[in-house]
Amino acid sequence: VVIEVIGETVAAIKLGAADSWKQVWTDATSRRQIPFAALIIGLLGSEDSDELDPVVVSSCIFTEDEKADTQAAGLIDKIESLKNRLSRLIEELKAKHPDSVDSIPTPDSIDVNKLGAGGVIMTDTCNTAQKIRRILVEHIDGAIDLDCMNHLRNVWIGGMEKALSKYLNELLRGSLDEIDPMLRVTASISALIRAIDKEFSLSANYPKGHGELFLEWLREKHPGVLLFHVERASGSRQDLSTEGSMAIFMNYPYYVEFLDEQLRKLKKANQQASILQQNLFVVLTSNEMIALARLMSILHISVFMPFRFLAGKCQEFKKHKFGAADMSRVMNTLHEKLNLIKDDPELILDP
Repeated sequence: VVIEVIGETVAAIKLGAADSWKQVWTDATSRRQIPFAALIIGLLGSEDSDELDPVVVSSCIFTEDEKADTQAAGLIDKIESLKNRLSRLIEELKAKHPDSVDSIPTPDSIDVNKLGAGGVIMTDTCNTAQKIRRILVEHIDGAIDLDCMNHLRNVWIGGMEKALSKYLNELLRGSLDEIDPMLRVTASISALIRAIDKEFSLSANYPKGHGELFLEWLREKHPGVLLFHVERASGSRQDLSTEGSMAIFMNYPYYVEFLDEQLRKLKKANQQASILQQNLFVVLTSNEMIALARLMSILHISVFMPFRFLAGKCQEFKKHKFGAADMSRVMNTLHEKLNLIKDDPELILDP
């Protein structure tokens, strides 16, 4: 509690001293049916700096429910509560250090209308978050709303993966129908990445996985080879399908060799192989699935990593006359290039 009070007091001082607030970012989640939200307000670092100084108001604002109206009211109430921190600090200083009182902003300096001079309210792209944004913009005259470009990128990835999985499932329907349903084989790249994480992650988070055994085997059979890191697959990450594909494409020859050896040993010993290992052997020996992993890896390196960099750094590019609003130019360029690839698919292989 002491650390929380100190943190909120420091945040209140910084927000109160600022003439304007440039950005509000918020995101919400829930654990065990208890909703809570994070709130960050961005200030300009100094007169000579164009970089934002993020002030964490709170990383855990509890709300009664997950409705947009409730969460928006909770965010505003949290900002208003910072006035109490300044009031208590001023009271203490008057009693113990009266000469320092003038250096502390007044409680009235905590005002959400400081966002009114073109301040940006940014959230992700889910329906609830967009409604929270609209409510805040209506409450604060002069504020503008903006989608988080990193979340928007993930929406594209999610849609792309669904379309590719649907296409491959239809293309491979005859082969998939011949595979034992018990093996749970699909043409989903996310499902493959999660299975890879379970079986080959060196952190050995999955008790039935063989990450440590695989590493020992690799050092013995292929000493000195480059082993790509297996992406963490827990949670609901839409960019998992591109970021996690690189390890599959680079490591799959070793995965297949290891799995083949393990499955042969188990068969020779009349032992039942795990469904996970059988599933992976089937999927990783599919040319179409390896081609999908290759495509996703290309897109991650050539499209989504540069986009993520620009989305995260655009506030630092004022000298290049580039800001958050200019991300629309990036989207237009991406749309143009993807149309060229649509007309000539071999361009995706152009270095």
